[in-house]
Amino acid sequence: MSYDLHITRAQEFYESTKYPITLEELQHYFAGQDDFSYQKEITSGGGPFTISMEGNFFVWKTEEDEIEIPFRYFDGRLIVSGGDEWVVPKMKEIASALNAYVVGDDGERY
Repeated sequence: MSYDLHITRAQEFYESTKYPITLEELQHYFAGQDDFSYQKEITSGGGPFTISMEGNFFVWKTEEDEIEIPFRYFDGRLIVSGGDEWVVPKMKEIASALNAYVVGDDGERY
């Protein structure tokens, strides 16, 4: 299992449905972000194995490495699975704009 980072308005990420960020808010916010695109499905892998996942994803395409990082909307929060430290500043920027926090699976705040 990977370690997740969450953008949430709740004190604990698992309480995000009590203080949700709405999908409509996110769609409005990300519409103004040129480095993000909205997708209803993401696909990863290659060769004989490909994995597809449906949902609401705001995909960040970094300028430096052209890496794509999916931010998944689920239960009133945004989730980045396996978020590396270099993703945290972008998450904090988004959280600040949404009046929210960046919280790890173990409850630590960034």
